[in-house]
Amino acid sequence: MKKMVNVLVAVILAAIAAFSLGCNVQNTSKKDNAVEVETNENAEIQLTVGTLSDQSEKNLMATWINAFQRLHKNVNIELKKEYTTMEALPAYKTSGDMPDILWTAGDQHALYSQGNYFYDLSDETKFAGSEAFFATMYEAVVETTKSHADDTAKWFVPRDYNRLTVFYNKTVFEQMDIALPQDGWTMKQFLATCEQLMTEKNGVKCAKAISWPDWAPMHSTLMRNYGASYLDEDGVCAIDSEATRAAYEWYKNFYNSSVVSEIDGSNFGRYRLGAKEVSSGMFVSTYARLGTVLESAKLNGWQLGTVAFPDFSGQGEGYTGVGCSGYAISTTCTDEAKRNWAWEFLKWCMSRDGYDTVAEVGVVCPAIRSMRNDGEWTKYGKDMINYHAFVDDHTYDMGLNYQNVLPKATTQDLLIKFAQDFWKNAGSVSYEDAVRKFESSFSALG
Repeated sequence: MKKMVNVLVAVILAAIAAFSLGCNVQNTSKKDNAVEVETNENAEIQLTVGTLSDQSEKNLMATWINAFQRLHKNVNIELKKEYTTMEALPAYKTSGDMPDILWTAGDQHALYSQGNYFYDLSDETKFAGSEAFFATMYEAVVETTKSHADDTAKWFVPRDYNRLTVFYNKTVFEQMDIALPQDGWTMKQFLATCEQLMTEKNGVKCAKAISWPDWAPMHSTLMRNYGASYLDEDGVCAIDSEATRAAYEWYKNFYNSSVVSEIDGSNFGRYRLGAKEVSSGMFVSTYARLGTVLESAKLNGWQLGTVAFPDFSGQGEGYTGVGCSGYAISTTCTDEAKRNWAWEFLKWCMSRDGYDTVAEVGVVCPAIRSMRNDGEWTKYGKDMINYHAFVDDHTYDMGLNYQNVLPKATTQDLLIKFAQDFWKNAGSVSYEDAVRKFESSFSALG
């Protein structure tokens, strides 16, 4: 594929920021109270960290920093930078103000990984024990650390195992005498539940069945379950197919009949006990939203339930999208001792002790397989929610670097934008028009 047109890079940076919600921490139990980073006075190792500007993200990192510094008095870690998307990184690099450790998203990092912003953490000469460390993690999240199809590098340490999951209003289900959904349910059962929620019973009715994000992980999961693909293995546009048409038409009909389009689930969470008019009875999200939704349920007097994403195939052969975010080590961290301690810090954060330390935030489902059914994270909201919904194995994991089919990082990020545009107006735009726009955008790359 020919060299990308430079003017499109600005489009990339604006577009990719929208698609990492499922990978970000969205709430902590200390949301309104900032966790202050403690200082290790006179520490010989001085490290800096950049993270998202959301208070919950800062609280999460501060909790890790404080615990690690108590274990290692020779290390001081400063929470130096806050940003809303990774597009802030070029300015830090240009000004020579890049933190040693940087928050990174699985679906945003390709440009920067290929642009020499981060170390390749698979390099055992610099990052001892890397192979064994990454081997403890879910394959789907390790896959997101690649920047393109042929990449063998690992550009960041994954933090979360974020499967698409269905949150539901248990109180509304019980008021309407609807059977509670169970892990392993099929798409047929899911659609039947949607119909029940929108049919008035016992004086209660949902305007729409589900809050369903217009969101890249949802689109890519749908494509995979229908056997569709944006491009073929050779990078040739393959979007116009019977499989894609079937996925698009299903989504168009479902979207128009049953969906409230929202990413944060605010309408879903706003329900108050006893209400007869309900915005939606279910909400698709990830563990990252659990704390926020659980707080809404407690505040408004209703019971929250969680269940695994439905199996499209009905035979245990469906796919469920899995994403993550994590932390990279900047190539500007050239001091060997500092780099080694940055590596030790990240390995500790993503260890059993590290995950247990931040379990109370209720928003990090561990990226290491050994904690699938164990650890303090399983106790958060235990009396209300089914934690197994977030690690269910009735469907296969589908890594959300779905765009990693070409050998150029730039193209991966552009493909995210083109794919988002393809689905953006599915409720009103014909399949033919949506395909025509995607093909035109892709052909413009040359």
